[in-house]
Amino acid sequence: MDVEWMRFGFEILQFIATGILGAYAYQSNKDKVTNSRIGKLEDDLDARLDGQAERITRLETRAENSPTHDDLGGIHEKINQLRAEVGLLTGEFIGVRNLLNTLNQYLLNEGKR
Repeated sequence: MDVEWMRFGFEILQFIATGILGAYAYQSNKDKVTNSRIGKLEDDLDARLDGQAERITRLETRAENSPTHDDLGGIHEKINQLRAEVGLLTGEFIGVRNLLNTLNQYLLNEGKR
């Protein structure tokens, strides 16, 4: 009977060992799949971040080349100067128009005499 008990005990140990190996294989496979999915997500994220880095670089380049507050102040000052000069020209042309009207009236009136 000792041999039968030993055989029975060996079969139980073999059953337990098979169960443990099965559970280990299942967990190992599960970890591989999880690690594979995480790796794929990391690769996708790296690709997206590379695209974002390029966009940020383009935006920074544009920001560096855009006019500053001082530049806009200079432009505003030049526009104000231009407005003043156009106002002067307008005044001078009004004077020229009045002179031409006077000359036309003189020529028209002298022509009738």
